[in-house]
Amino acid sequence: MSDIFGSYWYGIFSTQEKQTLLCPSLYLSPSSIEEHGDLAYIYRISYEEGEKKAHAFIAVYFSQDILNTLLRKNTTVIASVTYIVNKREALVSTSDKALSGIHFMTQEKLEDSIGAPGNFIALQTKEGAVYSGYYKIPNSDWYMVSILSSENLTKKGTSFVFYFLLLYFTFLLLVFFITYFLSRSIVDALILL
Repeated sequence: MSDIFGSYWYGIFSTQEKQTLLCPSLYLSPSSIEEHGDLAYIYRISYEEGEKKAHAFIAVYFSQDILNTLLRKNTTVIASVTYIVNKREALVSTSDKALSGIHFMTQEKLEDSIGAPGNFIALQTKEGAVYSGYYKIPNSDWYMVSILSSENLTKKGTSFVFYFLLLYFTFLLLVFFITYFLSRSIVDALILL
């Protein structure tokens, strides 16, 4: 029990009337992380009888590795990062710890630089030009930030256009040969008549 009373999430519930809380590892006690998992969804059940109040908590723990792997698999541009942070700017999950530290942006900075969630804009950072966007995760105080390296994104785009043109000209050449042989066989048949 002392583990619960000393945890950050319990402090949040003590000072606010929240009923649910999605907790990154920063909010959990070391023993909870070790025994159950490094992320948690905690639900508060309040009991009132006269002036007496009591609270019970239901906690569902899960592994941060699941989110990290998911973010890593979906961040396909080299030297780019996707991370999830909560309203208190605690890192929840990231595709790359080093890059998320380098490119970390507070929610205030995101709103000032990018505007509304869902926008993707070019930004100039100390590390160079990047494309950045963020998205609010529904039913939580979490938001996901994506930072894409402009240089690597341009390389990937150029590569895509090159392969598209190569495919286009291959089909064009194929159509030309089919048309040539088809017209030649029709002409040869007409000559034989």
